[in-house]
Amino acid sequence: MSIRLICLDLDGTTLRRDGTISERTVAALRRAMAAGATVTIATGRMHGSAAIFGRRIGINGPIISSNGALIRDVAGKTWLHRPLPASAVAAAAEVVPGSDVQVELYTPDTAYVRDVAGRQRHLLQWWIGLIRSWAGLVLSLQYMLVYRTRPLDRCRGPVDKIYLEGRDAARLQEVAAHIMAATPEPLSLCSSGPWNLELTAPGVSKGSAVAWLVERFGLAIDQVLVAGDSYNDLSMFDLDCLKIAMGNAEDGLKERASFVTASNEDDGVARAVERFVLGEATV
Repeated sequence: MSIRLICLDLDGTTLRRDGTISERTVAALRRAMAAGATVTIATGRMHGSAAIFGRRIGINGPIISSNGALIRDVAGKTWLHRPLPASAVAAAAEVVPGSDVQVELYTPDTAYVRDVAGRQRHLLQWWIGLIRSWAGLVLSLQYMLVYRTRPLDRCRGPVDKIYLEGRDAARLQEVAAHIMAATPEPLSLCSSGPWNLELTAPGVSKGSAVAWLVERFGLAIDQVLVAGDSYNDLSMFDLDCLKIAMGNAEDGLKERASFVTASNEDDGVARAVERFVLGEATV
């Protein structure tokens, strides 16, 4: 059966190491949409950051952000929102300031952190590092317009994701357990790297969000292609669909993949779309 829904992770998958998306990838996805497929993004990023790439590609589907907590399109229409319980957010705010674990709260367009100045310096250095090409300059300016940081104690709105980062894995697990103990139902827990943990509301994941879209669009699961590289993509790889692991993906994803494509630096997403969606010969 032909692919009708394409769900793509961003970092390490659709994006290259410099944070940009290649012309070949954009062209392949646009041809897929012209052929009748719906293209969407499934990322751990907040919506505002992910929407930059949604507009760059010109996607015709909504964006799955914060690991599935929010499904919202680039026009601002919310399709599904499953924020964290207030008790979990309060527990995260209780983590001792200055401890060895960094705590961040993500809403659709703002990161709430304890050290705003430090976070902004880090972001500025990253944005400056992007300016190696015209595309990098444009991307850096777009980030500056949409990426907001505010003091953690000023967070009042619904929180989509709690992000924990630290160099001590045992301490990370300890803090995550403290937060999870504040809720009657187990929070969803995943990781996008060896030194972080990400918590979302019970039952929330990229995979559950993709499954929700499949039902919303009236599709069969074998009409879906997902692509990812990291452990927060595992829930998508639990679905009985076409699973594309990047050449740079974690071994756990490659083991569950239907196909392992080239790396994110070598247009792996474009190659997979060209082969499995468009039926084109790839090089």
